[in-house]
Amino acid sequence: MISNSEKHNFKIPEPEGKSIKMTLLKGKALLSAGSIILTAGTALIALTLFSCEPSHPPEVAVKQETAGGTQNETKSEIQIRAEKLLSRANRLKEQAEIKEAPLNDLAFPFYENGNTYLRAAKSKIVHKDYLNAIPLLEKSIKNYQIAIEATEFNEEQFNNYIKKAKRNLEAIKEKFEESGMAWERTSELKSYIHRAEYLFRNNEFARAQKQAKNAYELSENMKSQISDFINTANEAKRLLAKTHLAKAEQKYNQEREYLERFVPYYALKIKTALSQASSHYENGQYDDAINKAREADSLLNFAIEKMQPFKVKYLKILDNLNKTEANINEAITKYNANETVPELVNETWRVYHQAKTQLEHSLDKALSTSNHAFILSETLLKEARSRSLQAHSYTVRKGDCLWKIAQKIYGDPTMWKAIYKLNKDKIKDPNRIYPNQVFELPPEHSEK
Repeated sequence: MISNSEKHNFKIPEPEGKSIKMTLLKGKALLSAGSIILTAGTALIALTLFSCEPSHPPEVAVKQETAGGTQNETKSEIQIRAEKLLSRANRLKEQAEIKEAPLNDLAFPFYENGNTYLRAAKSKIVHKDYLNAIPLLEKSIKNYQIAIEATEFNEEQFNNYIKKAKRNLEAIKEKFEESGMAWERTSELKSYIHRAEYLFRNNEFARAQKQAKNAYELSENMKSQISDFINTANEAKRLLAKTHLAKAEQKYNQEREYLERFVPYYALKIKTALSQASSHYENGQYDDAINKAREADSLLNFAIEKMQPFKVKYLKILDNLNKTEANINEAITKYNANETVPELVNETWRVYHQAKTQLEHSLDKALSTSNHAFILSETLLKEARSRSLQAHSYTVRKGDCLWKIAQKIYGDPTMWKAIYKLNKDKIKDPNRIYPNQVFELPPEHSEK
């Protein structure tokens, strides 16, 4: 048992100095032994690898991205390719430096870029990093090529070509706007100018110079031809306007009576359009003349279609009236002068005039009445012919001839031969008959 006083005076005993030293020496010895073993192992591995390495290292395939696509190249092939590109880059650098014309402001930045890429590529080659040197060499070559082109490029001349071509284009467009026409070659010239500017922006200086020159030459050529083109185009438009106007006027005149009678509103619009087309034509405004003539033609087609049903009825009515009048007149001539004209003639005339009156107000009523008048006239003519044949004789009137008599009596002028045969004793010459001669009439179906 330890008393309280002893507890307070108690101290943990420290190890002796010799023991601590021994412990430290042992630890240090262990560390040294481990280091020696590690070094020996490393040497052994290196020796093994060295003894296994062949006298010539194998060519390892490397996947190389090129402008033409992806292809597998060996290290030696990549090195050869890099050396060829380096040689080409050096030649282009020398070519850019020894040009007769000094590097201008346009060429110098590309020349400097080429130098920068070339230095970076050479650094890669020194460290045998041929794979990464290749794209740098390609960029260097591209920049040297642009620098060489830019040295030969005449920027002032290029700008003059473009400026003159644009000025000519504006003059051509203005000229055509005054004449109210268009020329498809203006679009061609515009594309030439835009192409030249595009090539310049993309550093294709040689092609840009050539394109600008072509644009200028085309603009000069167009400028010299513009008067002839406008005159030719004007003449073509004049002829076209004349053709359209004549066609519309002819169609209108053919249908004018019916258009004004049945669709007067459209007839007025058509006349107005034709008048305006004619006025434009006289003033040399051929585009406007063509448009108005086409407008008139379109209105005509619509109006004609709209009035066609009325026209058909109207023409039928006129046909009925004409036939009715002809039948009445023929029937009257078949009666001798001393005969009383039958009441049917007066009735037919009354219905005929009624139809003519209705024609101005109602086509449907006029059509119905004219049909009735025609039927009456057919009945009248049939009766007159029958009575004429019953009389068996005909008294010649002034102006008659055998042909006319046959037409009046039989409705067939060729029956004159039958009349002549039956009256040969009275007719010495069939071409000469006289008023008040009385001829016997053959039966209607007798031989001619």
